[in-house]
Amino acid sequence: MIYLSAILSMSEQTYVFLGTVIFGFAAGFAYDILRILRSYIKHTPFIVHAQDVLFWLFASIAGFYFILNYHDGQFRSFYFLGTGLGMVIYFVSVSRAVRRVTVTVVDFVLIKLRAIFRVIFAPIAGIYKFISKPFRKILKLTKKHLQNTVKYAKIKVVGFCHDLKIILKKI
Repeated sequence: MIYLSAILSMSEQTYVFLGTVIFGFAAGFAYDILRILRSYIKHTPFIVHAQDVLFWLFASIAGFYFILNYHDGQFRSFYFLGTGLGMVIYFVSVSRAVRRVTVTVVDFVLIKLRAIFRVIFAPIAGIYKFISKPFRKILKLTKKHLQNTVKYAKIKVVGFCHDLKIILKKI
């Protein structure tokens, strides 16, 4: 931990400024990771806004921690300038390439994982297909038998009610 005096020399200010630029660069990278995750997992606009709020809350807390560690919690305007400049440099210079490479790598990994899961689950799917055909026939016959039983029961109930009316009229 570096403790700086209340009055910073020009070299110390430059050092801290470069630290805030690096922090802004890192915050831009973290935000790109969040954007990449959003491209794979669809979210409602409300969730996107909530994620943005949580991201910036986390980034603010991390920035405050940075300021506490490197300047005893004293806020200087060049901290915000450095952080903003670091993010702008990141987004203008390498953000597109980072996203492109990351998406390519993630797509490659997902393709390989799908292939592995297909190999692992192919025997299970084959067994399911083999077993499900007889069960489908049994279920179809059972359903037909139950439908016939229900029809027969309805006929018996209707007949019973009709016979009961006749008996009650005779009494």
